[in-house]
Amino acid sequence: MTRIHTINDTQIDLGNIKCIINDCSLTSNNGGYIIIKLLRGKEYVFNEEIGSYDLIEPEIKIYVSDYDKAIRWIVNIEQEWEKYLIIV
Repeated sequence: MTRIHTINDTQIDLGNIKCIINDCSLTSNNGGYIIIKLLRGKEYVFNEEIGSYDLIEPEIKIYVSDYDKAIRWIVNIEQEWEKYLIIV
């Protein structure tokens, strides 16, 4: 069991996953994204337009061509994530 999981040429640190979101519409023919919110990597970035700092939360976006593929990939990631959490 490794901590790094690869899907669609994207490497995901299973120990850094906060949540997984399916942004691929069931009715869309254009595909969409699987969005993986991460626990670490947050940073404050100065927003020049409003003159203050914004907290940017890190995320990974993986393009998916169709809804069924998105569901398969999410299930795959969640299964690997669960295995990782059981070991830790």
